[in-house]
Amino acid sequence: MYTKMLLLLLLPISLLASVSSAQVNGYLQMVEDIPVLHLWGSNNEMGYAYGYIMGPDIVKLFENELIPEFGGPVTYEIVRASFIDDFVIPTRFQQIAEGMIDGIDENPECTLYSELLGRNFDPYDLHIGNSTHDINAIFDLNIDRMACTSISSWGNATITDSQLQGGAAMARNLDWSSSSVIASHGLLIVYSPDDGNNWVSITFTGYIGCMSGMNEYGIVAECNISNYENVSTSTIEFVPVYYRMAAGLVEPDYDGSGSYDLGDFVAAATDTTLNNAVSQVWHAICPEGLEYNGERGVVVEIHNEEGFDVRVASDDPNLTPEHLVATNHHRNLYPPIYCSRYSLLTDSIQADPNMNLERLWTFMGCCSAARYTWQTMIFDVENLVLGLAFADSISESCEKDPVWFAWDDLLGIESIEPITPMELSVCPNPFSSSVVVTVGLIGSGSVIIQVFDLSGRMVEQVFKSMLEEGNQTIELDASEWHPGIYLIQLNSGNTITTQKSVLIR
Repeated sequence: MYTKMLLLLLLPISLLASVSSAQVNGYLQMVEDIPVLHLWGSNNEMGYAYGYIMGPDIVKLFENELIPEFGGPVTYEIVRASFIDDFVIPTRFQQIAEGMIDGIDENPECTLYSELLGRNFDPYDLHIGNSTHDINAIFDLNIDRMACTSISSWGNATITDSQLQGGAAMARNLDWSSSSVIASHGLLIVYSPDDGNNWVSITFTGYIGCMSGMNEYGIVAECNISNYENVSTSTIEFVPVYYRMAAGLVEPDYDGSGSYDLGDFVAAATDTTLNNAVSQVWHAICPEGLEYNGERGVVVEIHNEEGFDVRVASDDPNLTPEHLVATNHHRNLYPPIYCSRYSLLTDSIQADPNMNLERLWTFMGCCSAARYTWQTMIFDVENLVLGLAFADSISESCEKDPVWFAWDDLLGIESIEPITPMELSVCPNPFSSSVVVTVGLIGSGSVIIQVFDLSGRMVEQVFKSMLEEGNQTIELDASEWHPGIYLIQLNSGNTITTQKSVLIR
């Protein structure tokens, strides 16, 4: 299905017009229409980069969408007070959120101050944004639920496919309200933490945890919010569901077995020392050799009152032994009820159990729910490849072709060694038809030079190459630029420097 992998070109979405006082361990990239945010380092450093790079979008979404979704600032503050009392935030995600707040605060293009709340945003506001479904289960705020669908296949089901050759694969639709502005801000985040597994999260701007993701071992996981809403609050100290799922991917040995496999993910899902508010259906698969009790695919059904149940392929007589389907209904924890998406997939599998990537993607086009399909994704776990589509104003994601990413491409940007610009100058300034950029470097490395206008729109990526240590000059052709003020930006490793220049005719 995929014929080539896309190299990731560094194309900032929002202009960083000045250099932060702290190191920014991150890049924002565009691959076709998919924004990719790469973060590395300690949890706090990754959070700082996240906040610094995405700060303007995060603040706008929280101010204009999240608080109104809760019914306004008065209701929001009441819910927030209860959240602080009743929810426990794992240390990893608290550190990321604290770093995000620091990064947002240092971004000159935004402010932490909320006009609606009359105070600065803080880490707990970020946690609330990541926990809307958990909060909705307790307070019944009528926040729209996701209606998601996933299917996985492996072994004999994929053995005839030339690409999978028996390997495991999963396709997934994430459906949400068609009016959700937050859902329209899709984001692929690549996490490279100092203290855990590398992993990718297919998510939305401002989210920290995992709705859908894959780690460096090829474990793929996604979370559906279940339709069974009854919640017991007799035991409080809830842990947000998306943080629990992220822990199953990033923690290097959750179950204490001494190595990482699908069992670590199941351990995170079934950890009875943690309490959940919202009812969930987790779907996960793994490459050969990382099975959980001999199973390469599992669906973990989780409910606040009823506990959990691990469902495997053989539990459903409508499926051949090496397929799993998950929607928003429990099938073991509660008696199964009719679901049109589940029936469509199981009927098709019964008619033809042989699976390939193209057919998996086609299934997602057939399973769009009544809500809007914002994200469609597909994973080839043996080859560590994922395909991804985000919806836009014209098409739902399931109607598009996937943009393909290879794991080495996603992680490859880490190989760029950080280097420090000694100097970035432009001459002449003002200029007319061309301008000479001088870059002084300590150490050789990869350099990208881009030109922006004052609105933050990128005019041109004029240079991308390796440069040697010392002073280097690059002449830029400005013959097709309009007169005005431009910002010439140098990005070298983890340092961004900008110089203002004026074009006259």
